[in-house]
Amino acid sequence: MLNIAKSSKYAASLALAMAALTSGCASNKSPDPAQTRLRASQSYAEITAETLYEASEEYHYGLELLVRERALADDSAGDPNQIAGGERAAIIMARAALKRRAANNEDLPPEVQDEIARKSERMLESARRAAAGDPAILGAIEALVADSEQQTTGRILGGLLGKGAGTRLLQRNFDRHHLKAAETKTLPLEVTPARRAIVYVESAAASKVSLTIRDAVATELCRDTSAHGFLICRWRPENNDPVEIIIENAGDKAADILMVISQ
Repeated sequence: MLNIAKSSKYAASLALAMAALTSGCASNKSPDPAQTRLRASQSYAEITAETLYEASEEYHYGLELLVRERALADDSAGDPNQIAGGERAAIIMARAALKRRAANNEDLPPEVQDEIARKSERMLESARRAAAGDPAILGAIEALVADSEQQTTGRILGGLLGKGAGTRLLQRNFDRHHLKAAETKTLPLEVTPARRAIVYVESAAASKVSLTIRDAVATELCRDTSAHGFLICRWRPENNDPVEIIIENAGDKAADILMVISQ
């Protein structure tokens, strides 16, 4: 069972990334602006990829719990000791949506910001619908939303990344793609064994999109075919040979893809 307390893991990652960036600024030797921008974009890309994926796992756990809670409520009609259908699940879903929303940043490419925001709000509305008819749970969700909106972590990190790094995080780390029905897109990726590689891909649920990573000799390093549309590959490159990112849309409808790469 997924532990929602995992959200502290993101906070720790965020603190480490900020500390790393701050220590770079405190160095006796000023870093090259291009390299500073590259490192900042990669650091934020890793945080973003992990956070979006964690939020998706938590949200889908909430959906599964919602089904169980409603079944329990139906089986226990009239029993005041049973939790109302959708109660705990709605809170989990709302927290997941807000975690995802917190991963957004004004320095991201505009189309990436829009995609993160759009799906975050859709998840939050689903949480509200799950709590419909229960004023206490709806109130708790709105309290979570209000608290989230008061947080300034994203703005602080955005300002830190902006110092000497330009006004936009690199498009190479954050991008969108459109795949036609039955289309496969192959993208080259330069890697280095000095850093862990992460490729995160998301599309609509049940879109039949898969993610595969292959090395220079076509060895499969990672493959994710999860049906919920949130895919991730993590690996440690063994050398500097480039790899291929393969995104396949096996469905009969076009699919819009959000991709985050950290390497």
